[in-house]
Amino acid sequence: MPNRTILKSLRILILLLVFHPGYSQDPVEINFKVKGVADTSCLLAYRFGSKIFVKDTVDMDKKGMGTLTSKKKFGAGVYLLVLPDKQTFIEFIVTNDQQFSLETDTNDLVANMKVEGSEDNSLFFDYRKTVDPLGVKIGELSAKIQEIEDKESKEAKEIIEEVKALNKEINDYRVKVINEHPESFVAMLFRAMKEPEVPDYPEDMPQKTQDSLKYLYFKDHYFDEIDLGDSSLLRTPVFEEKIKFYFEKLILQIPDTVNAEADRVLAKCTNREVFRFVLQTLMIKYERSKLMGSENVFVHLALKYYDKERAYWADSAQIATIRKRAEQLEPILIGKKAPNLLMLDYYNAPRSLWQVDAEYTILYFWAFDCGHCKKVTPKLKKLYEKVHPLGVEVFAVSTKQEEKGWRDYVDDKELEWINCHDIGGRNRIHELYDIFSTPVIYLLDKDKIILAKRIDVATLEKILYGKLGIEEEPQLTEDDEDEDSNPE
Repeated sequence: MPNRTILKSLRILILLLVFHPGYSQDPVEINFKVKGVADTSCLLAYRFGSKIFVKDTVDMDKKGMGTLTSKKKFGAGVYLLVLPDKQTFIEFIVTNDQQFSLETDTNDLVANMKVEGSEDNSLFFDYRKTVDPLGVKIGELSAKIQEIEDKESKEAKEIIEEVKALNKEINDYRVKVINEHPESFVAMLFRAMKEPEVPDYPEDMPQKTQDSLKYLYFKDHYFDEIDLGDSSLLRTPVFEEKIKFYFEKLILQIPDTVNAEADRVLAKCTNREVFRFVLQTLMIKYERSKLMGSENVFVHLALKYYDKERAYWADSAQIATIRKRAEQLEPILIGKKAPNLLMLDYYNAPRSLWQVDAEYTILYFWAFDCGHCKKVTPKLKKLYEKVHPLGVEVFAVSTKQEEKGWRDYVDDKELEWINCHDIGGRNRIHELYDIFSTPVIYLLDKDKIILAKRIDVATLEKILYGKLGIEEEPQLTEDDEDEDSNPE
């Protein structure tokens, strides 16, 4: 039979552990004390890429003290205690150790910060206390440079050197933290902020070759210091900026190039959350982009990655919707042969888009009662009159079912290109060519391969002038075009 004394001692020990002020049954216990904030509530928020999400509230007593507890651990990352004015906040670090205390004063939240129980927050606020004043100084010097007219003057050069020295001091601080605390979250954050150090190349190497090699080295090593298998970086402002910079500034915005780079980066994302974030960021970016050819990237990503296994966060209906949209766009991507149209022309004679004999064909979807079309059509007619003798034809498709209004407009404006209609809707032009508004312009080559799509007349003119070798300056500019369109 167990010794009663031992059992009694164990019960006392358990009670002490449970009710001792320094012990918490919750995995999360963050204590805040903010002088200048009392009898109110603060918001607890966290960063996720460039966005901030509210997670909880922290009630502050009359002494400015509040405790946040949770039985479920928070994801590591950068969090914010948002003060009652909703403009001021304390940014801090959450790692695996989620029981610590922060104490400060609203007179200067960073300079007065005291940390207990969190090495990462001690490192973070020591860094902030050193670097924030340097950042203010850099801002003042940068403003001063802007006021100097002669950027080559001695004064300007001295200021530039001072700014470089301050930036070096900040960078050296980060390197010191990385070297002395390599396993810390702050060190991981600083490593992610680093840019590749490009090696020097022989001085006798042609400058153009050096520049090319430097660019390739920088691009190829851009993600070396970023752990794409760690989701905690998602809850910082650093990771999304790195992804955006890479895909907007470092790689050529050619669909095949973007697709290859997207595949390469996604293959490195061994963490499911990171994979999801990168894929969704790229999908949104290229689905919404006005850059011609961006649809090619959206379609590639949707058809390659949106299935039950890879897009684990989406239900079957969402996956089906995205894939259907991609499958709808795939036949009309730049580089594809335009789907054929079999229609009746102005004289009710049969016309085939594929049988148009021209070096270049402008496929023009329009409506006679569309306000924007009434502005664009005269501009297109003016361009047509110039380029038609050089082998350019217009295949104009009326999107309206009303025939009389279309014929009257063609007669009134003396539109002499190929005018077609789709009375009865047998060609399903809205679905086939994704016509949800008018006007829409496609440019096709002699084999009816899509060279450009959804462009204005100014852009069409520039492209055709380049293709046809016309040396004079284009007459239209993008400002001449009204960006509005009429919904179908």
